[in-house]
Amino acid sequence: MKKPPTERSLATSLLLFLVVFGLWQLHDFILSSMEPSDLAIYLLYLAIPSASLVTFVVFVKLTRSSFKNQGYRRPTFIKTKHCIGLALLCLAIYFLIFLSPGFSTGISFLGIRTDPFLLVFRVVSAVIFGVAGESVFRGYIFRKLSRNYGFLTSLYTSALLFSLHQVVVRNLLTMSIDQLGIFVFTDVLVPFVGGLFLGFLFYKTGWSLLAPVIFRIGIYYYFDPLAIASPPDVSWWVAIAFEMASYAALILMVDYAIKEPAARRRKYGLES
Repeated sequence: MKKPPTERSLATSLLLFLVVFGLWQLHDFILSSMEPSDLAIYLLYLAIPSASLVTFVVFVKLTRSSFKNQGYRRPTFIKTKHCIGLALLCLAIYFLIFLSPGFSTGISFLGIRTDPFLLVFRVVSAVIFGVAGESVFRGYIFRKLSRNYGFLTSLYTSALLFSLHQVVVRNLLTMSIDQLGIFVFTDVLVPFVGGLFLGFLFYKTGWSLLAPVIFRIGIYYYFDPLAIASPPDVSWWVAIAFEMASYAALILMVDYAIKEPAARRRKYGLES
């Protein structure tokens, strides 16, 4: 007996998450149990999102969907060039709010590395991570769930899975209670709120991955593997408060900037 569409969408979404989650556990296992060369470490780092992207493609084909249905489409309710501009504006506002505590204490600039390999690696890794992450968690999981479950339920679920997919189980087992508490706030709660924003941006642009991908590429380029500027030297709880405030501000801005039809908002439970 075939599973109903609602059960299939949930099952395939959870399975895709487990595959991506397992890839990061494999990444940790290789690094902790072997002694790979520097080049092998770089290649392994790129292999995880690359494998995640390949898995996304396989799942799209196996579920007889299309890349257009899963986010590879032009934005609606906003022109493509305006969508790109909005994504870049979101990046600027994010960094402005996130780094604002450091404006009074000073921000430490690390400088841009001139090594051609590192520069190329930095750009390539940002692009691969951005495309792979958004394809999996917004393009597939969020979009699949939103067709069969409530909009907000699907948004929260996809954001939660997004916040957990890079958690390394081995590291959790070695943490103290205090370290675990800080980890939940800094490495789970913040990505969860970020996932809410990216999912909302995905919806507002007509289920197009263009803006979320651009935003994620910018974030990855800033943070991984070598940040151009270090985060401000403030308490961790202050830093995450400002980072979550930036995402809240972006949600409000995007909601104001893109006015989709009221009937569509009612359809997804965003308007009574």
